[in-house]
Amino acid sequence: PPDTSSPLLSRVSGLMLVMNMDREIRAAKATLDTFIAHGLLQGLGEFIIWINGRNTKVSREFDSYVENYNVKLLGSSENAGQTWPINALIQAASKEYIIFL
Repeated sequence: PPDTSSPLLSRVSGLMLVMNMDREIRAAKATLDTFIAHGLLQGLGEFIIWINGRNTKVSREFDSYVENYNVKLLGSSENAGQTWPINALIQAASKEYIIFL
């Protein structure tokens, strides 16, 4: 993986909005795996995922990312649309910069 120890990267909160649908969960996990393979997830200051329709089963799908990387899960049991979750993600971000991935 490339060197991702940039001081700037550590000042960035990565944000992702995911729907609780099999296709979207698989795509989100594949994206996270790609970020890991290229060192992006390891270099970011934090990574926050909002899951629309979050439940215990879907949360478990992301356990390894939460346990091994600086990943936090947020969400609602119902579909909250897009605007409200995006605002919640921005408010939860603790770093100086944000990037939606």
